[in-house]
Amino acid sequence: MKISKIIVPLIIITIILSSINNKSIKINRNNYHGQRIVRASEYLILRANDKNITNYNSGNKMDMYTFSNNNILEYRYIGREPSNYLYFNCSDTSNTSTCEIWRIIGVFKVENNQGKSEFRIKIMRNDNLSYTWDNTNNFNDSNIKNYLNNGDYWYSLKGKAKNMIDTTKYYIGGISNIENGSILYNSEHSNNTNNNYPYDFYGKVGLISLSDYSYTFAYNYDNTCYNDIYNCNTNSWMKFNNITWTMTPSSNSNNVYTIGDSLHNPSEIHDIYPVAYLKYNTVIEGGNGTLNDPYVIRALTNSNIQDESELSGDRSEVNVDDTASSFSTILLIISCLIIGGGFIVFMIGFVKSRREIRKM
Repeated sequence: MKISKIIVPLIIITIILSSINNKSIKINRNNYHGQRIVRASEYLILRANDKNITNYNSGNKMDMYTFSNNNILEYRYIGREPSNYLYFNCSDTSNTSTCEIWRIIGVFKVENNQGKSEFRIKIMRNDNLSYTWDNTNNFNDSNIKNYLNNGDYWYSLKGKAKNMIDTTKYYIGGISNIENGSILYNSEHSNNTNNNYPYDFYGKVGLISLSDYSYTFAYNYDNTCYNDIYNCNTNSWMKFNNITWTMTPSSNSNNVYTIGDSLHNPSEIHDIYPVAYLKYNTVIEGGNGTLNDPYVIRALTNSNIQDESELSGDRSEVNVDDTASSFSTILLIISCLIIGGGFIVFMIGFVKSRREIRKM
């Protein structure tokens, strides 16, 4: 009688804990169509050339190459025709013929307006628009910034495309002279112009930087262009047919740098190619990145996705949130201990009862 009073509660508790454990595992693993989540940034980084490959002809020319700036790894598409096409801004996300073609510049660890620094995909519209900059080279106060972020261009984007774009930091430090991509990059990230305005801009849509263009010639693909983008051919995937605005100002004047003809007065009208960073919860659902089969992307809203800060840039995998799984494991261990304890109690009681029978 005493044994049954102990065993029965133990069995009931074990059943309850087991059911909770099973439920936790099921919720944790059923993240996205029952499959493990692979973010688009993670997918592209894991395909990228190893950081030890620093020569264009030694790597896979279709994928990104790995760079290190200030000990932070970045991933860029370089060369003439890498596999960096994607569909974006679709009228009907189930029909790719309603989409625009964009290009992936690379994957960068960039801060958003909430201060979260994560690996995000930087994309550029493949077709040009035309617009005037302003009467100042201060991007933060310019007409072109308003046009891209609060004006006609922003309102022309489809709802799902808008929801995939994150508000992130763009570096707009001034440049005094055309140098190689690495020097341009450092100047853009550190220099104020002579107007003494902040060298960063938080927004949803920007333009390419001067260094973005220069880096497409990196790793001995075209050393002449990498070191001086105005003394070279334009044998790059980022090929522009007309003079094109960047968002890089001059630090010596009120002008802005362009691709195709150096400095220009910001009041002029030139081509622009809108640029945006995708949110960390973007996934690739199809395509291989070629012109004939661009990547198909979408944004997830699953609450179990971890911050992309877990992606350290060393080609290691990012794991789905295992909080529920860890809790389940603990409960399973407790369940096993309860069953084992119940069995021991039962055996002790059984042995005692046998001894009492023998004494009788």
